[in-house]
Amino acid sequence: MLDELRELRHHVEATEGRIEAHCAAMVEELKNPSAERDRGAVDDARHRVMILRNDMRGLIDRLDGAMRTLSLQTLPGRPAAEMREIAAVQTFLRGVRYRYLRWAQIDSAVQRVLDWQGAPLLGAIPDPGTVAGQQLLATDAAFRRLHGFVNQAGQDDGAEAMGCFADIPLHASAFAELAHAAMRVGLAQGRVGRQRFLDVGCGCGLKLIQAVQFFAEAHGVEYDPGYAAAARQLIALAGCGREKVFEGDALEFDDYGQYDVIYMYRPLKDETLMTRLEDLILTQAAPGTVVIAPYSGFQAQPDRKACARIEGELYLVGATEAEAETLRTAAERFLPANVPLARDASAADSYLAPIIAACWLNGCLVT
Repeated sequence: MLDELRELRHHVEATEGRIEAHCAAMVEELKNPSAERDRGAVDDARHRVMILRNDMRGLIDRLDGAMRTLSLQTLPGRPAAEMREIAAVQTFLRGVRYRYLRWAQIDSAVQRVLDWQGAPLLGAIPDPGTVAGQQLLATDAAFRRLHGFVNQAGQDDGAEAMGCFADIPLHASAFAELAHAAMRVGLAQGRVGRQRFLDVGCGCGLKLIQAVQFFAEAHGVEYDPGYAAAARQLIALAGCGREKVFEGDALEFDDYGQYDVIYMYRPLKDETLMTRLEDLILTQAAPGTVVIAPYSGFQAQPDRKACARIEGELYLVGATEAEAETLRTAAERFLPANVPLARDASAADSYLAPIIAACWLNGCLVT
């Protein structure tokens, strides 16, 4: 009986090896931009995997039957080496069955990646006159009420004297659209699961809680000590652990170069100070950093900035207009799933891990 188990395991391993080779071929195509993929090659590999899975189904049944037959025999008294081998085959069979069942989900994800025709980075917020638009307005209203509850501190006198605006947030839906678009740009830049976000003038920190839905880390800089305290309390209550608040002057902050996405909703009233802040950020930020600046002052003078507009209120540091346009086009080809964190491959995924990662690189989650 052990000889039969060994032979069946050998056949299963050989079949999985052939499936692995076809998966590897798919991964190589999925790494390419969508316009450069050989869809026929991917579909051919998927068809071959389907045929091999039919063979695998029979092998799993035979291996399972052999294990059941063996379990009816007297196991006590067998040599320890044989018992370890039998246990190893049981573990092996569980992994094979897991991968066999997992393939349907992976194949569906590959199909989605192949069929996806792209979508604009911005413009997905529904019209207020629609049902969906009214639902979004209600959500924004709820966020405004939550903001008032979270931040009950009045503006600090020192912050007001400094020329800081009070904590008045951008609508939650507008921020979500911009953050989601910035995340898709990060996917096009190859920054899957490792984008770091900074909110300049983060107030009570609600945008940080939103931002970790899209980015690996979300930090904020806040001058007003009362607002900063409210943000830290909110972060502690949320318990995510991927947010952080720095209390201090954004004009003295010297770590802008550590972030992939920088957001500011005009934190300063004074035009001269605001210009200084913008120039400081654009000087420190690394080329390729995405700046989200949803206010007219920044939009009015894009030519004097060391960056180019990607679309709407999204800007790309250290880039020409042509480079920003190329990146926008690439980002639109990525599926719109939220992938803030890189997924750690399960040991049971084995040879499926690369194709799962390839789907994630295209913005298509396989959980």
